[in-house]
Amino acid sequence: MKKIADWLEQVFNKLNLNNLILIGHSQGCLEILEYAHKYKNRLKKLVFIGGSNKMPVHPDLIDLAKNGDSDAVKLMMKWGYEGSKRFIGGNPVEKIIQSPRDIRDILAVDLVACNNYKNGSDAAKLIEFPSMLIFGSLDKMVSLEAGKKFSNLIHNSSTHIIEDCGHMIMIEKAFEMRDKVLEFLKK
Repeated sequence: MKKIADWLEQVFNKLNLNNLILIGHSQGCLEILEYAHKYKNRLKKLVFIGGSNKMPVHPDLIDLAKNGDSDAVKLMMKWGYEGSKRFIGGNPVEKIIQSPRDIRDILAVDLVACNNYKNGSDAAKLIEFPSMLIFGSLDKMVSLEAGKKFSNLIHNSSTHIIEDCGHMIMIEKAFEMRDKVLEFLKK
């Protein structure tokens, strides 16, 4: 997370961008949380979607991913979406993670990074600018309880819960999520 935060800062610095509004989903929440901790002067607002200040990953899932086992992707999809929905055009995660090598080199690395991130509580407590958190009521990856604890750490934050929605909010309830984000940005 720290390396990604530093990389983002290099990009934003190179592009001379300031007063940024960052939006992160799941692992992206940890990334923007760490960015806000290290580079808060460049930020204006944050939006956290389906995330928390810590995201532990079950060791069995990490082991499957490290071994390049496709069951790792299947388990994530099972836990990531409300119910057992079928997706037009196929499984969206399988479009990114397509081989045992991808599972080992991309998914396993990300799962370990989420599991090992420890700075979330301290980083969240230092956020002073407006932040919004959006959660799915049926999210199995970041429970509402974990999400609410996260939101309580952030001063000047608001929370929106999308009903009948799992972890993949931007796919499951895209329109409601978009409307809530736009409403927050206009404030």
